[in-house]
Amino acid sequence: MNRTTIAWEINARTDPHFAILADNTKQGLWRTDDFFATGEREIDRVFAFMDDIGIKANIGGRFLDLGCGVGRNTRALMKRFSGGVGIDVSPTMICRARQYAENDPLKAEYVVNDGSNLPAIPSGSIDFLYCHIVLQHMQEKMQCQYVTEFMRVLAPEGTAAFQIPTGWTSRNPKVIFKTLTPFWIKNVYHTVMRRDITVRMEMHVLSPDVVQAICVDGGGVVISTPFTNSTEPDCNGSIDFFDREEAIDRIARDTAKSQYLSQFFFVRKGAESLL
Repeated sequence: MNRTTIAWEINARTDPHFAILADNTKQGLWRTDDFFATGEREIDRVFAFMDDIGIKANIGGRFLDLGCGVGRNTRALMKRFSGGVGIDVSPTMICRARQYAENDPLKAEYVVNDGSNLPAIPSGSIDFLYCHIVLQHMQEKMQCQYVTEFMRVLAPEGTAAFQIPTGWTSRNPKVIFKTLTPFWIKNVYHTVMRRDITVRMEMHVLSPDVVQAICVDGGGVVISTPFTNSTEPDCNGSIDFFDREEAIDRIARDTAKSQYLSQFFFVRKGAESLL
């Protein structure tokens, strides 16, 4: 069990909703209906943006939600596609996701995946791949491995929509370890794993040039790379898309609530670039 798996399993056993949407005003206070409503809002915003830039997902196809947690976005995506799978590193997250979806008329598959590849997903089998506020918690090597896997599993003309921080302001070091209430997580970790440790949520960036090179090498074409407010703690699914100038201006005016530059990458497998 690697350190990422351990950290997220502990998060899942303590406060899974807060671990997924770390809004300090909601710690221990997320109502289940409100939490899942953020997923509906988020997916609606992403698909509206895709419509604006001319991307039409194959809604008759199959989707993959990487880092699905308890199914916040997976359940919303299931309403748009004929089938799909949610993957997470935490067995507890996957167990909870299955429980939440138990009475849904259409259910996605939920799979535990502990590693930096996707062995359960055949090559070319996914029509829409989604990954939001997930890659940012992985070290650079693992980020690159997953983006490589995204291109492998995408079907011809399939679409990948994934987010990753691609820079930081001068106020921030390259890597930040965001501590999630270390005292009580430490106690839970000691109780569950019989070890003493402070669990930290790591934040990592990856150069957009590296991301685009991996996509191209994998047969993808980058359609659009908007900046977003994804790393702001109170985003909660209300994603805003803007260009680089506005992203920098938000930081200059100190209106951004995050010190990271976050981007979404919309990539088609073998499509014409709109950039």
